[in-house]
Amino acid sequence: MLDVLTMPTDHHALTDLPTGIGDLCAIVQGLLIHDASALSLYGQPPAGFQIDRTTKPVLERIEAATARHRLPLSTPRPPFERQVGTCRDYAAMLCALARVAGLRARVRCGFASYLGAKPYEDHWVTEHRGEDRSDWAVADAQLDREHREELGIRFAITTVPRARFMTADEAWRRWREGPVPARRFGHGTHRGERLLLVNLIRDALATSDILVSPWDRWRELGDLSEPLAPVVLDLGDRIASGDLAAIDCVGRLPPFDRLHA
Repeated sequence: MLDVLTMPTDHHALTDLPTGIGDLCAIVQGLLIHDASALSLYGQPPAGFQIDRTTKPVLERIEAATARHRLPLSTPRPPFERQVGTCRDYAAMLCALARVAGLRARVRCGFASYLGAKPYEDHWVTEHRGEDRSDWAVADAQLDREHREELGIRFAITTVPRARFMTADEAWRRWREGPVPARRFGHGTHRGERLLLVNLIRDALATSDILVSPWDRWRELGDLSEPLAPVVLDLGDRIASGDLAAIDCVGRLPPFDRLHA
């Protein structure tokens, strides 16, 4: 399994990191450009500009950034000289940098209500917890100035309101208890029960720092709105209730083409 978050604290590029989560968000924003927004929010890309959705270790990205620009990480790179990443890369880099800076942080997978016309869109964020907090706060490093202007974001990106981001376990419970139908959760046109299950499992893995898994291949699954089998629903209920031991059963789930009822 790809180790995404490990960062040596004595790495030359990581000295003198700020300890404020807002300052760390700014560093991430100066190193990454979002894959889905690169062609629309930052002007005309240069010829040969490539979009890549591959999740990479944060250390690999840091080393690539410092090799190209021998500047402190706090110096923003020009947009099209940044590395292309997805929301998961933003969340992972912020989490790793926050840990190096001495903060408690973890990556979460779930659904955001602030990314466009769809109400609950597949998304990854960073939870952080300072010494002055008794609970976890949500930070979304992807929301740079260009994203905030495009989306009309008015809340602080270091404390995203819980009403605007729903972790996957909460989304699963909200669906199973009835208030929110499964078709409202998804990624673009891909919506339904199967994607709820995918994000539920990805989130449970993320809380153990496993950010890449075979469950990331959901784009190959076809119709994600097909009903799940009862045994799968039961497993999902256990995971969403906090029974993290249930994640050990994930490897014994039937293939995706047999998950439906």
